[in-house]
Amino acid sequence: MTSIFDLQDKTCLSFVSNFNRIDKFLASFKQEFTSIVGYHSTKINDEELEAIKLKGLNTSNVALLNEKAVKRFIQPDDSVHLKTRIKNFIDDYFRQTQHIDLGEVNFYLDKQLWCDGYQYLLLGPEGLIELADKLREEFNLSFRDRMLKFGKPAIIHVSIPVRNVESRWIEGIFEYKNKGWPDCCLVIKHNLDPEYITNIEFVSPPDNWLRIPTY
Repeated sequence: MTSIFDLQDKTCLSFVSNFNRIDKFLASFKQEFTSIVGYHSTKINDEELEAIKLKGLNTSNVALLNEKAVKRFIQPDDSVHLKTRIKNFIDDYFRQTQHIDLGEVNFYLDKQLWCDGYQYLLLGPEGLIELADKLREEFNLSFRDRMLKFGKPAIIHVSIPVRNVESRWIEGIFEYKNKGWPDCCLVIKHNLDPEYITNIEFVSPPDNWLRIPTY
């Protein structure tokens, strides 16, 4: 069995529509499909691109978020004194702040949803936006703007083994297609090796139609 579930595929959508009971859908899904197509959206520079190609997608953790923050919020033309102050502020922030999405990698299953939830393509990691705002309060500089100008927006296409997916995320496919749920996502709590990444698609910067603050 090598069947891949892709929410963009009409045959896969027809499979979901055939069920009116979620328990029967879940059992049949696990028998029919071995992997699920998903999309992870972000902004990355060349260094992060090479790391993803080499190591895959890693679950969110404090060390990783701290590293991303330093790359985005400390600029080459900042003074040595300012760089030190920003770095110390970042370190203090992560020592004192709890993040609810630590230990996870998040994906959408409907690619179009990345266009609707475009903040990841506009600014990058959501876990850094609050920090950007606190840095702005402290230093009177626009750190959201530094996120905006960092790297390039990219959609990472993946094929996630069904054996590694919790049942509730598969049930979410049923709810999305048959019950009108507004989104269809999937969360894994382990690193995703590079062999499961099928494409890294760089896209144009999104139009900020929701007027998300970037200052």
